[in-house]
Amino acid sequence: MEDASELPTDQEADPVLSQIFSKISYEVKEVKQDGDKATVKLTVKHPNFANIMEIAQTQLAEVAAKALESVADGETKDEAAQQEEMTKMITDVLTEAMGKDENLVETESELIVVKIDGKWKVSKDSNMNSLFGIEE
Repeated sequence: MEDASELPTDQEADPVLSQIFSKISYEVKEVKQDGDKATVKLTVKHPNFANIMEIAQTQLAEVAAKALESVADGETKDEAAQQEEMTKMITDVLTEAMGKDENLVETESELIVVKIDGKWKVSKDSNMNSLFGIEE
């Protein structure tokens, strides 16, 4: 990336990000170079985030209902333990959904790359959302 300051620095610390990145693959279809700038057309295979979020919302509603039942049954946990448990449940649901091949799709995308210090980097002018089929 031309400007990588906005990117996560430690994927390993976030199992959901690790799962997302492990499922992404791409194939370069065409490159048009003009000096130190080029346009790269790609086919990107990635998790279908709309589908995954729909699945997650349904399953998380069930998780929330179970959590409320625990409270109603008099089970008490400190706030940190509740937050940790909820984070794990959310991570598990998203990881499971992303692990299924039927939740993967292909998107055609185009990136602008620039040569900086002899290395090609994705330009900050590129629409990174297009890699995942998200329109701006």
